[in-house]
Amino acid sequence: MSGSRSLWLLLIRHFTGYGGAECWGNPQEVSGWLWVPKGDRPGCDLPQGCPVPTMDPEVSLLLQCPQGGLLEEQVRAELSPAYDRRPLPGGDKAIAAVWESRLQAQPWLFDAPKFRLHSATLVPAGSPGPQLLLHLGLTSYRDFLGTNWASSASWLQQQGSADWGDKQAYLADPLGVGAALATSDDFLVFLRRSQQVAEAPGLVDVPGGHPEPQAVCPGDSLLHKDFPGELVVHELFSSVLQEICDEKCGQWALTGGTPGPR
Repeated sequence: MSGSRSLWLLLIRHFTGYGGAECWGNPQEVSGWLWVPKGDRPGCDLPQGCPVPTMDPEVSLLLQCPQGGLLEEQVRAELSPAYDRRPLPGGDKAIAAVWESRLQAQPWLFDAPKFRLHSATLVPAGSPGPQLLLHLGLTSYRDFLGTNWASSASWLQQQGSADWGDKQAYLADPLGVGAALATSDDFLVFLRRSQQVAEAPGLVDVPGGHPEPQAVCPGDSLLHKDFPGELVVHELFSSVLQEICDEKCGQWALTGGTPGPR
C-alpha cells in the first residue's frame, strides 16, 4: 500500500517567521477557499495576472526531489538527540516568557510535540536503497513560537552561527507539510487562514500542517529511540493527506465541486 504513494518533495526552510502571499491573479473566494486558475505561461502554474514571485529572503531551498517524486520506501528518517535544537544561551526562560505572553493574547493556543528538521540528504538518482534521508530531532510548537517566531530570532541565528557554526542551531525548525492541490477542472486550491491562529492570520496558504510525533508514538514522554524510522516516514506521507481531509478540500479537488460551509 505504501509503495503506491509518491511524494514530490520540495524542502524549504523558513529561517524565522511565515512567508504569506496575497497575489494570486484573479481568484474566486468561496467560504474561505481560493480557487485559482492554473496559468498559461510555460512552466508556471500561476495566472498571467500574477507577477513571477521572487524568493522570500527568509526562505531557503534545501533540496528538490527528482522528477516524478519519491515513493514512501525511497525515503528514510533518522531520529537522534543530536538533531535537536540547542538550549538557548542562558537557558530557555525566554521561550517560556514568549509562550505565556502568547497564551494571554491567544488563549486557544496549545502546545504539542513536533519533529525538528535538522537536515536532509538526497543521494544521486539510480543509487541503491533509499534516495532521501531526513535527519530529524524532536521539538514543540511552544519552542517554535519562542524561537523562530520570537523577536530575538535574528539574534538567535547570529548566535547559532557564532557558537555552533549553524545559524539554525537555536531555532525549533519544526517539520511541516503542505499540498499543491489541483482540481479536475484545472484550478489550484488555496485557503485563507483563520484569524485565530498564531501564524499569519488571514493570509493565503495551501492545505498543510505538521506530521505528528504522537501519531507515531502516543504519550507525553517521547524519546528518540522509540520512533521507528519507517513509521515516521509513513506519518510524513499520511499527514499531508490527512491535512487535506481535515481542511475539507480533498473531495472538492477530486470532483471539481464547490466547497460548502467550513
